[in-house]
Amino acid sequence: KNPDAKNVYANVFLMFGYGMAVLGAMLMLFAPEALMIFTTPEYYDAAWVAGILGYNLIFIGYSYIAIVAISITKNTKPYGIAMLYATILTIILNVLLIPHFGKEGSALATVFAQILVPVYLFYKGQKVFYIPYKFGEVISITVGMLVLVVAVRLVPFENLGTQIFVKIIISIILISIALFIRRHTLKTLIDALKKQKINPDTAIAKNP
Repeated sequence: KNPDAKNVYANVFLMFGYGMAVLGAMLMLFAPEALMIFTTPEYYDAAWVAGILGYNLIFIGYSYIAIVAISITKNTKPYGIAMLYATILTIILNVLLIPHFGKEGSALATVFAQILVPVYLFYKGQKVFYIPYKFGEVISITVGMLVLVVAVRLVPFENLGTQIFVKIIISIILISIALFIRRHTLKTLIDALKKQKINPDTAIAKNP
């Protein structure tokens, strides 16, 4: 009901997109080190799987944003349809990818199928309640950061210390880029919260 609601949704989506692009990239980047810390050697070769599945959680988050427009019409049927399509696609992709790529193929199948859910929900939602989301910008920053960290993961470092040092530098660069590009959007959201004298935990509840 807020006259500026669509812009708020668009800005939140944009900041979420940048934040998740950085988080997903860092999960992919530090997956080997994380497994070294939290697991035993038997799981070390699952580093690619861990990095890939990190993006699955991100796409689930996008689904929660995508369903906003549909929820306004009080029709959740598209969500059920999207989940059905995703389930079917998961089975098909598992059959196709696992024989060639093993556990990594299964992880890719899960992520590719999960992408279908927010894509379908955004498609349906934009028809009933258009919101000026900047899909192209979010996709570009996400793919760009992913390509960079995958390239770093493929580099054969001489020792673990150098590997961690380089990854920390890359992480700082990614965070700096995201904050610099979207500094004005972040400031706008923070100012809006201050004007309403509310905190981020209650913002959604008071302004659905």
